[in-house]
Amino acid sequence: MPDVSGKPEEQATQELKQAGFTVTRLCCEKSPYGKGRVAYTLPGPGEEMPKGSEVAYMMSEVRWPTWLLVLVGLASAVAVAALAWLAIPKRPRMGVRLPLDPTATVVWGDPIAPEIEIAMPAITSTAKLPPDKERDK
Repeated sequence: MPDVSGKPEEQATQELKQAGFTVTRLCCEKSPYGKGRVAYTLPGPGEEMPKGSEVAYMMSEVRWPTWLLVLVGLASAVAVAALAWLAIPKRPRMGVRLPLDPTATVVWGDPIAPEIEIAMPAITSTAKLPPDKERDK
């Protein structure tokens, strides 16, 4: 069985017929080869087949350049991020300076109502904020 992968369809079918096989065209699959070329054969190259056996060959689809796919994906990601930035309401920011290297944990409740826990060696404090709907009034 000759290896005709990557060859133009006309050349591949001619080689397969010259080797004594009947050929069947299958369509189409993405492959490293361009449009109009053979992607692979069934059975594969190098396999022993009696003369007159049927060999199917799969044609290659159009292959988009990798850089184009990356560019389209990047543009889509930027568009989604911009829409999300516009759609998500802005949350107020709050800063507090505390001595003694405190630790702070924000726990999100349901509906979105943050609970902030601040712990220092001698002090532990919890601040519960109302949900957004109550705060915006």
